[in-house]
Amino acid sequence: MNLLSHLVKNTHGLRRLGSASIDLAYVACGRFDLFFEYDLKPWDVAAGMMIVREAGGRSATFPEIWKGCREMKQ
Repeated sequence: MNLLSHLVKNTHGLRRLGSASIDLAYVACGRFDLFFEYDLKPWDVAAGMMIVREAGGRSATFPEIWKGCREMKQ
């Protein structure tokens, strides 16, 4: 709940359509800037990640993103 509260206060808005793959397809076509969710299974995001990659986007797990943020600070 703390994460949701932080995101609501520090973004222009949150949208959730109900399907991770649809949210990722919206990222791929530029309707959304990013997609973040935790505790997903591979089958929840497989199709959406493929669509994002085919559109030239990137995907990463939260640990990969966190590692990249720490490296940028150094």
